[in-house]
Amino acid sequence: MTPLPYRYRPLFGRVLTAAVAVICVVGIVGLVVLGDWASLWPTLWPLLFFAVLVYALFWRPVISIDERGITVVNVLRTVFLPWAALERIDTRYTLTLYTPTRKVPVWAAPGPTARRSTASERGVGGDSSTAGPASLRIANVVTEQWDALRDGGALTESDPETGVTVRTHWITLAALALLLVASIVSALA
Repeated sequence: MTPLPYRYRPLFGRVLTAAVAVICVVGIVGLVVLGDWASLWPTLWPLLFFAVLVYALFWRPVISIDERGITVVNVLRTVFLPWAALERIDTRYTLTLYTPTRKVPVWAAPGPTARRSTASERGVGGDSSTAGPASLRIANVVTEQWDALRDGGALTESDPETGVTVRTHWITLAALALLLVASIVSALA
């Protein structure tokens, strides 16, 4: 069984975000060094918007698994699912966790390509450390822990939705909205 806590954030997303941040900083610093103040303001806002957007899309997504449950951090919200709330797992297009009333896609774990696509409605099977799509590897970790808890009699809550929390990333939404408006206004000015 995979040791807990387990955390997965794609390396590609971190590398892409860092590369975009460097490009944006180089662009801004280049305009400052050249003293091109007329171009700085119309260029600054779209670069900042793009940097924040790439951060939200590629750096932020992460899944954390521990003894209490699963925490899914996506672009616009964070969802905590206690183990008792989990009803099924699907890896068809992306890792998706289901409760009786919710569907929680995991942005950090894209699914297999069409050629390797398999739906796994529980019991993904296999070794969680094997190579393959992130969604299948993480689904194996979730399934191992879920099965161990269920077999040990630890999943006894009468209301499976008890303890599920959803938190919206209002600061990210506000930053993106303000930077988008500033980008449009600076382009029209």
